[in-house]
Amino acid sequence: MCIVLNSAAQEHNTAPASHVEQAAVLAMADFLRQPYTTISTQIQAAGEELILLSSIKKVNGKWRAKKRERFLGRIESSLFEFDSIDIQSVRDDILRYAQQKKWLLAYECQGLGCGRSHAWANEIFKRRRLTGIDATQSYHVWKDPQVEGSWHMTYLIERGDRRIYLYSRALRTTTEGSASQLADAEKNVQELLKSWQQGFAVLLGVNGYSAGEKQALEQWLAKQAIQRFWVVGHNHDSGLTVKQQRERALSNAKSYAEQLTKQWPEYKFEPYSVGPLAPRGNVHQTQHIEIIPAR
Repeated sequence: MCIVLNSAAQEHNTAPASHVEQAAVLAMADFLRQPYTTISTQIQAAGEELILLSSIKKVNGKWRAKKRERFLGRIESSLFEFDSIDIQSVRDDILRYAQQKKWLLAYECQGLGCGRSHAWANEIFKRRRLTGIDATQSYHVWKDPQVEGSWHMTYLIERGDRRIYLYSRALRTTTEGSASQLADAEKNVQELLKSWQQGFAVLLGVNGYSAGEKQALEQWLAKQAIQRFWVVGHNHDSGLTVKQQRERALSNAKSYAEQLTKQWPEYKFEPYSVGPLAPRGNVHQTQHIEIIPAR
């Protein structure tokens, strides 16, 4: 479950608002000495978080971090805006707060040492407002030794119009079960990738891809030498006419193509339908999707 607060109506603060204080991640707002606007607040009760512990570089058309850790847990995030103030004063307040809390620094970078801001904004955090002047950006990751499984991340950037944005995330990992869950999830991802070695990816169902399929797709797409793909719908429902099968398959393909485009806008996904005209192969479901490189 993901709760979004204050995303439509922005709120200007000279002191942290009461709803901000309710979320652990926004306890960090207590240190903000300058007037700020809360752009959005999100609380995800259970989710998957990828913590980057190195700068990002472009590899095969995708921005990647060489060192990263994946966790399951409760995720809270907030985006703040500052208008025409000194970015260094905000950065100093962040570091002072982390020191007061006795957090342990796991990773930090500044300026071009972090990579490109547009990549952090659009591919890592999915927050377009975070695109700014590369030289002003800074990224920090801390681990709280006093609270087991507690991580805090901040990304700070100044834009050309002198507006400053602070994106703050906090993760509280789930207990012992998370390690086995992640191991099982990684095993499923590897099994999917192995089954896709024939040159195309197969997705089942009609309601979109699962978290495991998403993770496998991300890795599979990054390995492809091209950026254009056919999203081909198949339907073998014997209770339908051939025309209905092709229509259902095309509708499913269009739905998948839309989801894939939103998730990976750097690629082009084109929907097609073959209905029942292609053999099922090893697929037992009445309908499925194949993603095929458009060579």
